[in-house]
Amino acid sequence: MSKMNPKTQKKAVKFFSGRNGIILIALLAVMILTVSLITMSYSWFSPEVKKGTGMAYQADLQIRSENCSIVGTYKDTGTNGAKNYSTAVGTSETVPANEIRYFKTVIDNADANATNVSLYATALPSGTYGLGVAYPSNSYHKYTSGGSDVYIIRNAQIEGAADGENGEISVEWFIKAGSSAVTVNFSTLNLYLMYN
Repeated sequence: MSKMNPKTQKKAVKFFSGRNGIILIALLAVMILTVSLITMSYSWFSPEVKKGTGMAYQADLQIRSENCSIVGTYKDTGTNGAKNYSTAVGTSETVPANEIRYFKTVIDNADANATNVSLYATALPSGTYGLGVAYPSNSYHKYTSGGSDVYIIRNAQIEGAADGENGEISVEWFIKAGSSAVTVNFSTLNLYLMYN
């Protein structure tokens, strides 16, 4: 540790011992007294309370709906390219070789909040065929054997029932058979929804 120069040490002692030291001590005393008075004066007052105003936290606020359900699945019975989905699917539907059969699954949203849903099939039929979606997206996948938990659509926007919409979406999908017929068993296909 270096020692202070004796001349500098004498100047520092002289600065605090003379008139400057008294002024410095007086300023510190005034500052401490002012802070103490301000603190004590505010400690006598209680915070003001206003009734009828304030903030509240609501834990059950929903950002999106999770109250959607599959209303039904229908088959196309239209002719000459016109679609008619007025007939519900049976227990099983057969798609003849090299032909396409169209289906429509209607998903209903019972809440006012919009959401995104994905439509899945528990078990696809066996055989060689293609599974496609015409609405609300365009997709097509080929399968050579049955699959489990396969998506038909992912992240489809469904409006809320109170947004001026009816709160439902219709998913139009199809199966295109290969060189042999494909039988779609709707009891094992078991369509279900997932939320994203």
